[in-house]
Amino acid sequence: MITENTNIQERFKILDSLPLGEIVLRKDLVVLFWNHCLEEWSGIKKNKIEGKKITEHYPDLLKFPFLQEQLKTVFEDGGSVILSAQLHKYFLPILGPYGKMRMQETTIIPVTIADDKKMGALITIQDVTEQLHHLQEYRVIRESAVAEAEEHKKAKKALNSSEKLYKLITENAKDLIALHSIPKLNYLYLNPSTEKVLGYSKEELLGKSAIGLIHPKDRLRVLKAVTKGIIRGEGSEEFRYRKKDGSYIWVEVTGKLTKDEQGQRAGLIFSRDITKRKKIEEELHRYKKHLEEQVHERTIELTTANEQLRRDIIERKNAAEQRIQLEQQLQQSKKLESIGTLAAGIAHEINTPLQFIGDNSRFLSEIIEKLLTLINTYRNLLSECEHGEKTNNAIKKAKESEQTVDLEYITEEIPKAISQTQEGLSRVTKIVNAMKDFSPMDTDEKIEANINKAIENTITVSRNEWKYVAEMKTDLTPSLPPIHCFLGDINQVVMNLIVNAAHAIANVVGDGSKDKGEITITTRHENNSVIITVADTGTGIPENIRDKIFDPFFTTKKIGKGTGQGLSMAYASIVEKHKGKLIFDTKLGKGTTFIIELPLKKK
Repeated sequence: MITENTNIQERFKILDSLPLGEIVLRKDLVVLFWNHCLEEWSGIKKNKIEGKKITEHYPDLLKFPFLQEQLKTVFEDGGSVILSAQLHKYFLPILGPYGKMRMQETTIIPVTIADDKKMGALITIQDVTEQLHHLQEYRVIRESAVAEAEEHKKAKKALNSSEKLYKLITENAKDLIALHSIPKLNYLYLNPSTEKVLGYSKEELLGKSAIGLIHPKDRLRVLKAVTKGIIRGEGSEEFRYRKKDGSYIWVEVTGKLTKDEQGQRAGLIFSRDITKRKKIEEELHRYKKHLEEQVHERTIELTTANEQLRRDIIERKNAAEQRIQLEQQLQQSKKLESIGTLAAGIAHEINTPLQFIGDNSRFLSEIIEKLLTLINTYRNLLSECEHGEKTNNAIKKAKESEQTVDLEYITEEIPKAISQTQEGLSRVTKIVNAMKDFSPMDTDEKIEANINKAIENTITVSRNEWKYVAEMKTDLTPSLPPIHCFLGDINQVVMNLIVNAAHAIANVVGDGSKDKGEITITTRHENNSVIITVADTGTGIPENIRDKIFDPFFTTKKIGKGTGQGLSMAYASIVEKHKGKLIFDTKLGKGTTFIIELPLKKK
């Protein structure tokens, strides 16, 4: 066995310099030769696998019936086999970068391994992963598999030496394979693919330097790579090679330092035509550049659009702020208008009780003066009686004073005057308290409010607006729950509706001297809301303006009589601020009912 293995190592030594996986396998599956390329690929050293069955390291190798049939074809029939990477992805499970399985093309040809003509198999494994993934050029392998197998079969008898074996491998490879002298890079050998691809004959290239075929712009870079490769013993590079017709092709070159037949240093060079791949890369580069230009242009457009959008947002924000300021000014103006109207009315309401309070005060002042005179007369009479003096004269004066004072009249009128004064003070106090409650301090927070009380206060402070033309009726539910609301806004809404109702009734009854209308206000608790209704017996709302009554500045009143803001602000307050509803029901000539629905605070 030692002799046999020594002979095998000598015969197949040249296969160690190939960048292909090479195995010499005996019929009993004992490995006789395992080259350096397979050591790198598999991580299994020669001394660990040679002389042992391959299944010790790859126990699953013969689980595939297809592979068993192929080996039988080689060992028993003497035929050659090609395992295409597209049909049989790998002969041996060899991992590449990042732990991914490498795609392999495997060629198995019969060889004699001893003088007694024992049959063995030469297994050539070529890593075609990149070739399949990038260029997909090896699809034709399936079509040429039969022809190549036949060629291997014809050359079977000629493979009795390592030189013929090397020639068989190199001359049937599609890649460009050449042997160059070091350092001049003269051609010492080139395979048929080199002649075919470059267009030169073997005679034209042998003994000539390959440096002249390298593109001038790539030459210096390639020579530097060669120098580094000589130092390291191997190297790789991509550059352009000139063909005989003057055109250039891109090649991917892998070189390994070896020796020629004279024992001199030489470079075994494997070149692969990557022109198509380079064209694709150039096209991708141009497309990437085009995309970058488009992205740049689009970025400029987006930047411009964003700047314009930013300016638009600022303008809209300013416009919104101005609108809010205007609305606030209008609301303040409406409040001031209401205060002005209420002030005049309240002044009139307070003036009446103050007048009879003043009259009664003057009456009581005069009576008290007369009573004091009468009291002094009684005191003089009492003093004379105490001293035993004659009292006839004092009694006479007392009777005269009683007649002057009219004591019977005073006794009857003083209680009335006091009662009227108290009633007047009570009326003034009620008006003042109602006014105070009607106009709470402005706040941005909602409060719990008694809506019935708020309505009563609003009726009181607005009395001067409706008392001449209408009778006020109320039906307020006593058990009404408190409402979480902006109380000042609710008071303002109810007052606007009362004033509008009074104006609508005035259009029917005039000044109210002959007849009066009615304003009816009700409250009720319904589901999770409080319902407030304000109904009048006025003119009703014409059909052609019913969809406009909540619009800002819309009014049917004469100039100076209304601003058109009352109902629009009422709608904004109820719907937008309180998330409630404000609707109306009207009949022309019969009157209008406004319905306010306010949601109760969720528990």
